[in-house]
Amino acid sequence: MPTQPTPSTAASDWHQPPVAIVGMAVLLPGAPDLDTYWHNLVGGVDAITEAPPGRWDPAFYDPAGATGPARADRIYCRRGGFVDDLAYVDPLRFGIPPRDVASIEPDQLIALRVASAAV
Repeated sequence: MPTQPTPSTAASDWHQPPVAIVGMAVLLPGAPDLDTYWHNLVGGVDAITEAPPGRWDPAFYDPAGATGPARADRIYCRRGGFVDDLAYVDPLRFGIPPRDVASIEPDQLIALRVASAAV
């Protein structure tokens, strides 16, 4: 059964100063950082590009199929927002041994890099 807070532990008795952690960082197509992203916005940069070579198997490209029922095993456009060249993460910077990198999702490494840049 939950206990009621005692007067010494009630939230109204805490006199801790407020804390805010504020930071911003991005990794977006055409923008490895916040400054570049802002310049792209102001400059009207179109960061949507043709898919990089080797990104997907051309045999799965089926633009004619876009008018019929969609299939999960088909690609219906050749353009997108890609961060391939910008998404490098140095695992040693975060204390991750190179042998462990293969067991980590790339998205987790990218999130770690962006979060680190934000603080």
